[in-house]
Amino acid sequence: MSVARLSSTVARRALPRFAAKSAAGGTGPTAQQLLANIGAYVPTDVTTAYVAAAGGIATIDGGLPRRTLLIIAVSVAVLSAFATWVIGHRKAREAAQAGGINPPSAFTTLQAGWFEIGAAAVAFFAWATAMPESWLSWGRNVVWGPALMVFALSVLIGGVATLLNRND
Repeated sequence: MSVARLSSTVARRALPRFAAKSAAGGTGPTAQQLLANIGAYVPTDVTTAYVAAAGGIATIDGGLPRRTLLIIAVSVAVLSAFATWVIGHRKAREAAQAGGINPPSAFTTLQAGWFEIGAAAVAFFAWATAMPESWLSWGRNVVWGPALMVFALSVLIGGVATLLNRND
């Protein structure tokens, strides 16, 4: 999902009138779609830039220390959450101005979109961790370790989204 689409969800939650105009009215995920939940929260714009950076990092002779790779992954995860929040807030403000109502504060937008903003950071970090040559050395578990981690996190994110009724 792109940052623009994820931030639209944040804006819908921050501004109920915006939700009435832009909600498509979908149903919750089925059991088969649960695995796709992690992909729904990974901001694709951010991952595209990260893949390019990771490719450049991989070509560095001798590689970077694992701690540096961890700092990069955490920093980009925080950046993806921040970008989701900022863009969602801008969309909510624009929708409020177009509707002639008071725009929400940045804190209101953060309160309304806390799940999507947090899920963007967690999903990106999990994706970056599952990538080959990430900060975590999977060792002999390189085949099933990342897949198991992504599956467990997908179930967790999807399950919490369903419990909180946040499946838009």
